[in-house]
Amino acid sequence: MMLVVAAIVLVFYFIILLNTNSLMREVRSTFLGEVDPSETPNRGIHAYNLGRHVNHYDCYDVDLTVIRLFTFHNFHKGYVWVYYNYKVFDENRELISGSQNVFSKWRIQKEGETWEIIDIFERP
Repeated sequence: MMLVVAAIVLVFYFIILLNTNSLMREVRSTFLGEVDPSETPNRGIHAYNLGRHVNHYDCYDVDLTVIRLFTFHNFHKGYVWVYYNYKVFDENRELISGSQNVFSKWRIQKEGETWEIIDIFERP
């Protein structure tokens, strides 16, 4: 009986995790500067829009690691815990910005069919 309950819990968690994959793709694209900064104002994800910091460079590179640690939501609102590192380099591979070993908690909410980051909680 315990094995059946554990299997149900794991399947349910897998569904919850998959449901936020689009949010993780959007965060990754935003970090990498693939999203125009004009598309993110007044959205929680704007905090990760590196384009607003480095748009004066014609060419830059971003080394990025984003790991989703845990997700919990009720398909309308919830939380995602992540760990990330990023470094932004200019066209000469000079480090111009970055953060290392950041643990972050995002409060998320579903707006239509899209997950939005509502609040970001990180240590300063």
